[in-house]
Amino acid sequence: MKCPQQIRNAINRRVRSAMAWNESDIIISVWCKDNGIELDSADCFGGVEGIINPKDSAERILKAIKNKKEQEHKNI
Repeated sequence: MKCPQQIRNAINRRVRSAMAWNESDIIISVWCKDNGIELDSADCFGGVEGIINPKDSAERILKAIKNKKEQEHKNI
């Protein structure tokens, strides 16, 4: 069976999106780890929440970064 062009395009788009997501996830995860920001495993290093629930995952990551910054100011 010949693969319809629409399906081929969707597959290619999915591959490009997944590769871009993976690259971004590594950058975010490594930076947070290097800066002592603790994240739930579902939100970093390929965690499923980043894919199936990206907005909430992003909010949790940003909240963890903000909390770390506030914690550092209290320790000064």
